[in-house]
Amino acid sequence: MPYITETRYTRSELLAMRKRLQIAEKAHRLLQMKHDGLIHEFSSFAPQVKKELDFLIIRHTRARTLMIAGFMVEGSDALTLSANSVESLIHIDLHTRKIFGVITPVIEGIDIKSDLVFRGYSLYNTSLITDDIVDTYEDLVEAIITYSAHESTLKRLLVEIERIGRRVKALENIVIPQISHAITVMSRARDELEREEHARLSHVKKGRQRNDAH
Repeated sequence: MPYITETRYTRSELLAMRKRLQIAEKAHRLLQMKHDGLIHEFSSFAPQVKKELDFLIIRHTRARTLMIAGFMVEGSDALTLSANSVESLIHIDLHTRKIFGVITPVIEGIDIKSDLVFRGYSLYNTSLITDDIVDTYEDLVEAIITYSAHESTLKRLLVEIERIGRRVKALENIVIPQISHAITVMSRARDELEREEHARLSHVKKGRQRNDAH
């Protein structure tokens, strides 16, 4: 027990140990509150991210299906030419926010949706399926951006939950019990010393009284 071997059983050491216990218990309470808050935030956020993943899969499947149909209708060369003609104006805005002190990413796509007349490919030489493919892939990009930001947030929350959980368990199962045990041992030792000191003083006093009587 390191908390015992490092002490000298003095009153100041005992007071310091009790102060250490108060600090450890306060830290445990605060960390437990943060841990519970993060779990609540994670539990509330996870279903939304699951829906976003399902939606992303649906959009990805639709995009692939339309792409296959586009190859059949337009042909590989024509569709590739149209794709290379599209000018992407998408911008990604990256910043962060804090959730219970945890820094999480915020990713926003700007100008994901493009106007039909500004896409770059010829509207006269392509069929409507080309427009549908572009619309679908823009929807897919939007879904990817939304999901990636929220999935990253969930991962960071989970890492913090596990990290704080380990600290809470260490305080609860190791640190606080060790300090409490050390305080008990020190208190008993000081009580024993006080009894011995009291007995010694009583013995000295009686000896002096006997000497005075003679």
